[in-house]
Amino acid sequence: MTELSNEVAARSRKIQATILQRFAQMKNANVALRAGVHEGTISRFNNERLESVAIILAAAGLQVVSADDQVISRRELRMLKEMSLKYLEADLAHDEIVDAQLKSAGCAIDE
Repeated sequence: MTELSNEVAARSRKIQATILQRFAQMKNANVALRAGVHEGTISRFNNERLESVAIILAAAGLQVVSADDQVISRRELRMLKEMSLKYLEADLAHDEIVDAQLKSAGCAIDE
């Protein structure tokens, strides 16, 4: 087997940790019940297969997240940041206009 890249190895460890944390929260018996398998199957998976599965998922560029989580792409995150920046810039510009109007009306404002 070839050596893993640092990126794949790091992502693989994160995948393994995510899965093991969820199994610990739910208890192996509950995971087994929901999966329709014996609890020993879950234990064997954790001990014998999890590392390989995590490496394959990481190498394929996949990640594991809770069903409750929402994942957005880097592109979507970038767009969200850009929209937030535009809003904040407009909000600051509005504040400056209001401050100038208050000053011209002789009102004291906090700086």
